[in-house]
Amino acid sequence: MAVNLRAMLRRPRPLAVVAVTVVAAGAVVVGLRTTDDRADAARSLLIGLQDDRLAHPHVDPGPRLDRIRGLNAEVVRVDLRWDLVATRRPEQPRNPGDAAYDWSHYDRVVDAARTRRMRLMLAVWGTPGWAADPSVPPSAFPAFSTRPRRPADAGDFAAAVARRYGPRGVHMYEAWNEPNIPLFLRPQYRRAGGRWVPESPRTYSRILTAMYRGFHSGNRRAIVGGGVTAPAGDRDAQGCTLQPDCRIPPRAFVRALGGRGLRPPMDVYSHHPY
Repeated sequence: MAVNLRAMLRRPRPLAVVAVTVVAAGAVVVGLRTTDDRADAARSLLIGLQDDRLAHPHVDPGPRLDRIRGLNAEVVRVDLRWDLVATRRPEQPRNPGDAAYDWSHYDRVVDAARTRRMRLMLAVWGTPGWAADPSVPPSAFPAFSTRPRRPADAGDFAAAVARRYGPRGVHMYEAWNEPNIPLFLRPQYRRAGGRWVPESPRTYSRILTAMYRGFHSGNRRAIVGGGVTAPAGDRDAQGCTLQPDCRIPPRAFVRALGGRGLRPPMDVYSHHPY
């Protein structure tokens, strides 16, 4: 995908690209480092894996991380589900010690990775029911795909994540997952002037802005990936019969993020080119 991201998106740090290729239960992560990642400046790439099952609460992370370690992966990407950690609204949402949060499974994942000296990248996504926008009509897609009514809630959770896991050595984060498809963010379009126009770039810009600030408020060493786009998309928005839940092609999504009034902050741009 040939896109001039520098021209489209303004950000406070030099541009880097994190490319994540997801296949079934695994992923290949290829990341160009930012200049702030000086510890490994001698090398230009990170190679890692994702195991989707590491996000499942009843899975023992140890054996799965052992298998990943045996493949010489440098980074493990783990989905950190907001909707699973915060099943009810916290009273102090930026405080990871709030009683509403259940970090038990992710504590096991992070501790198991630290024991094995493996680096983690946490992809934080999934809207809890209490945070969902009630104006979004129901659909066949999972409830966690409904956009948050208040993007600030996602930002508060990002701050809690960074405060809990930054001190444990986790400094790489992705803000949401594949927001250009309805499986992870709804709605994708809205009706305006008799036409379907993209809505998810505007929604995601607010989410990313809030989460970027939250991650950095909780962890000064945070590196935050934005975009996190899926490669799929429906080219004819007006002819698509699944509206408002048709997919936005990643190039169109990126261009929309660069539009007036958006341009959310990020340290790296992430894309899933599988």
